[in-house]
Amino acid sequence: MSTSWETWPALRDETRLLHPGSALVGLHRDGELVGLLRRYVGDGSRWLTRWPTGESDREPPAPSVHFSADSDAHTAEAWFESECLDGEDHLVARAVLTPRQPPAWIQRPAAGTDGLVVEALAELLVESGGADAGNEMPLHEVIALPGPRVPGLHADLGARSWHVTDGRRVLRAVELPPLRNRDDDALRARRARIIDSTAPLSAPGFLLWKEGEVRLWRGGEEPLLDPFLAHRDQSPLERLLVERLDAESLEFSS
Repeated sequence: MSTSWETWPALRDETRLLHPGSALVGLHRDGELVGLLRRYVGDGSRWLTRWPTGESDREPPAPSVHFSADSDAHTAEAWFESECLDGEDHLVARAVLTPRQPPAWIQRPAAGTDGLVVEALAELLVESGGADAGNEMPLHEVIALPGPRVPGLHADLGARSWHVTDGRRVLRAVELPPLRNRDDDALRARRARIIDSTAPLSAPGFLLWKEGEVRLWRGGEEPLLDPFLAHRDQSPLERLLVERLDAESLEFSS
């Protein structure tokens, strides 16, 4: 089992429970990566959000995480629950989490792979907790990050990200697996989800880019149904993201 957390730049918030960022949990057998959990924390979120991609639909079973109402940036009580055959969520572990401290287990997870997954998620929550994690964002400057890494991770799942703010709104583009030809696996285009701090996490936007062209859809719009946003209609932050991605190499860097 391996974990990786990448802290995203964010606006200062002394009350946040979890800092925005991206996380991976890798399940290994005989040195080979055999399972992957992919999560992220959006701005103002109180949970680890599952990636909205086909790869995540095939991920190993993992518990959901909830926090007690009195949890804050300094101390949080996390409840780990798994759905059983009866369709009900059952408590499988409970812990008090303090930033940069080992979890204090109230109810320890069971032995075995499921328990190791719970412990890995708790480790990630400890890393992501606390209002002072990471650095404040510069204004009107796109920050690029390489994405979290675990041993054996395929390059297509690297989840690079780009972040920009005007001091009120934060836009984040987080890379999805690219589109490739079925016959020769050649790269056709790159894709990313847009996470907007002023929009629900359940309605991310979308970016598609190839050499010389970047197309953007806002949250709630569907690439198969809606026209992409013309350059003249993009907001200043959206335009900064588009221009930065347009300058990125389409091929993966070595």
